[in-house]
This record gives sequence, structure tokens and C-alpha cells, in this order.
Amino acid sequence: MDWKAIGQSLFSRALWEIIIIIGGGALIGVLKAKWPSYAPRAIYVVAGAACTAIILFTLTGRAILSNPLPPETGPDNIEENVKLWSEDLGLAFTKANIPDTHFAYSITTGNGIAIQVMRSKKEKPFYLQMITTLLLSPANQATLTTLTKDQIDSFTDELSVELNKGRVGFSLAFMSMPQTGTNAASQTILVLQKAAPINGLTELGFSQLTDDINFTAQLVKADTTLILRRMTSGKTRSATTRSVTQN
Repeated sequence: MDWKAIGQSLFSRALWEIIIIIGGGALIGVLKAKWPSYAPRAIYVVAGAACTAIILFTLTGRAILSNPLPPETGPDNIEENVKLWSEDLGLAFTKANIPDTHFAYSITTGNGIAIQVMRSKKEKPFYLQMITTLLLSPANQATLTTLTKDQIDSFTDELSVELNKGRVGFSLAFMSMPQTGTNAASQTILVLQKAAPINGLTELGFSQLTDDINFTAQLVKADTTLILRRMTSGKTRSATTRSVTQN
């Protein structure tokens, strides 16, 4: 949100209102001094205009000189708002081709996390959905492929416990390849997902949604490294002990 522009707008509006008040008072004073017969009429006109403005404000909730409020977010303008909010938040975005969606964009956060933002035609069509897909780093994937199936199950359980602490939905899957030895998987895929109702969504809500996905993605990367390091630390010590004994 451009706070500088908002501040300038408020200042200019306040300055304009002060000028009108002072200018109106000065004009009535001049009329009373030079054309006394016209001064009462001018006062009646000003009083009538003020009463009309008060009545209109009571009925509509908006001052005469105020700018109209932007329309509330809904299915008809959510796509335009997503682009506007992304620009305001400094998020790079490009059109994405995702089947069965009203629209889809790929936005990139400041630390490089790519998030798919979409409105689906079938699943939760009245929600704005955000999805990001994470792959283990080559080093962590190489470590994972040395574990047994039981160890991989333990790794999955620990990671799930950490993810359940957050406010983001997730799914964890393994792309299986021909097994060799005790290796049980070749590539781990983690999908993070969160959605919010479209009706009434604001730029602040959009920003919080993006931050939740981004923060969870960073947390997953750190937790994955720590869990695998803890699980393999015993194996590393055993290998070191054997090496010392043999020497």
C-alpha cells in the first residue's frame, strides 16, 4: 500500500477544505462590508447548501466532495485486484496456464518462492487459492535416498508435525524410481496450499495470505535440513568410529 500517496491525498483534501471555509467566510465579510443587502442572502445560500450536504451525508454516508469508495472485492473484479495488489506489494507476476481456472498467475516473492494464485472453476470457485510446490535440495534428496523405508516414514512424520503447527495446508509425496538397496524414493515433493474467500478480500488479506505461504516454505526448507541432519548424525558417528578402529 502506497502510504505516501495516501498521506498526500489526506493533506490535499484537508487543505482544500480549509481554503473553502476561510474563503467562504471572507466572501461573506466582503459582501457585508460593500453590499450589505446581499450578505443575508449569501448566508441563507451557504446555510441551505450546508443543510443539503448534511442530509446527503446522512442518507449516503459519503461527503459531497469525497472520492467514491472502490467497489468491494468480488468474483467480478478479483483478477484485476490480484494484479493491482501484486504491483503494490512489489511481487513479480506472470500469467499462468492452469486448466479449469477462471484465471491463474505465478507470483514470485522477494526470496524467490514461486506461488500459483488462482480462482478454480471446480474446487472452491469462490475462494482465491495459493499453491506452491517445493522440492528437496539436491543434498537433502541425496541424504534421503540413503535412508531405509522406516527412516523415511519417521522423516515424513516429523515434517508433518512441524507443518501442522502452521496455518497452511500441505501434502507430501514421493516420486518413486527403481529401487536399489534400501533406497525407497528418488524425489520428494511438498505442496503447500492456502485459500481465502474472494468476497471482501482486501490487499492486507492478500498480503497475509502470501506471507503465510512464503514463511511456511522457508520453514520447511530449514526443518528438512535439521531433521535429516539429526537422523544421520548417528550414522556419521558410527562411520567415524569404525574408521578410527580400523586404523
